[in-house]
Amino acid sequence: RGGLEEFEVPLWVKSLEKLPKAVQAVIPDKAFTVRHVFSNNSALFPIYWLHVPKCGSSFLNALIHVPNACPGVPEDLVISDLTMGQDNIQGFWDKYPAGCPGSFATYGNHDGFGRHYKQWKGKAMTMLRSPEQRMISSFRDNRHSWPANWTNPPPRDIAAYAETVQGCAVKMLTRNGSSHTVEAWPIPNFGAIGPHWGGACGSPEEVTQQ
Repeated sequence: RGGLEEFEVPLWVKSLEKLPKAVQAVIPDKAFTVRHVFSNNSALFPIYWLHVPKCGSSFLNALIHVPNACPGVPEDLVISDLTMGQDNIQGFWDKYPAGCPGSFATYGNHDGFGRHYKQWKGKAMTMLRSPEQRMISSFRDNRHSWPANWTNPPPRDIAAYAETVQGCAVKMLTRNGSSHTVEAWPIPNFGAIGPHWGGACGSPEEVTQQ
């Protein structure tokens, strides 16, 4: 554990101290100390990134700069559309395939945590946002996670969409399932379907089949 004093306080730790007092009150005091965050650094890995759709892909910037996580990545690297392209998460892993050896159990996909709980308990990290804002963003992003099939096109209004996809974070914590891709839909009213289809945030029937 020697050398902890050499660590510069990273931005993701500093950000904890800027949270509203009401939020800080529900976070254990020890979470705000750099020594606590780094004292069991090796025990953090591999990190299971529970990536809830539309809840901050940029969170990967904090994860890759956890001390010792990514020795093969430049210290000043910022992952964004400008630096890694529109699919910036995939762009990062393509550019630095060996940059974070053994540090991550997942790489930004939207897998349900249900069946992984016992294996990765205590190693999962996530970022959340206002459910309403997440829902609006998800709807506008090509009806993200909608459990479409050949007879179940995506709805055109957000209320109908929300009835199925709401509660995504809780579903991901308790369910299995992974979102998957479709290249193209020949049926015109399926044109809104984006690259992330189904998964843990889909309907119970869709998840049961996986």
